[in-house]
Amino acid sequence: MRYLGIQCELYNHELTEQELEEIKSTLRSALETYSVSQLWSVVWKVVRDAASLANREYYNRPKAAATIPGKIRRNLEKVRRESIELKSWSRPDQHPAGTLGMVLGEILSVDENTSGHMVSSLVTWLTGQGCSPSVGAELDEPIRELMTIALAHDVSSSVMLRFAELIRAGHDVGFAIEEIGETLRS
Repeated sequence: MRYLGIQCELYNHELTEQELEEIKSTLRSALETYSVSQLWSVVWKVVRDAASLANREYYNRPKAAATIPGKIRRNLEKVRRESIELKSWSRPDQHPAGTLGMVLGEILSVDENTSGHMVSSLVTWLTGQGCSPSVGAELDEPIRELMTIALAHDVSSSVMLRFAELIRAGHDVGFAIEEIGETLRS
């Protein structure tokens, strides 16, 4: 959010409290999947798009700034839907790493380039939540449904290979099952 503020200030975009809350919600959700540096890339692109829009004949700065929350959300939806690889951004010079980030880097070996999936998996593992009986019980039904669909469509080997690929990429089991299930249903 600090990087967004810096970028908006650079282009004189003023966001309302409601717009900022919408963006916070979108970015908080996106952090479950993407790294901070990937989200900096999205913010950079969207703010510049809005700046370009502000220069058009039927737009002005407030109208252009109002498009930012929706553009961020749609950009992330498109990335997910089309499996587009988000670019990573370097830490801005005027945005030094915070104390918490440095501590997490030293202790857990995570930084702004670590994916949200990897951080989530690491926290789950460190807290022991990944091994609890309730987690396994929560996955029983989605796994059963996924395997039933896979067997019905005779794609069980493809499903298992995709599952292994997602796990190797650092995604947790729940995400992998959900992702594959969505693909099979569509």
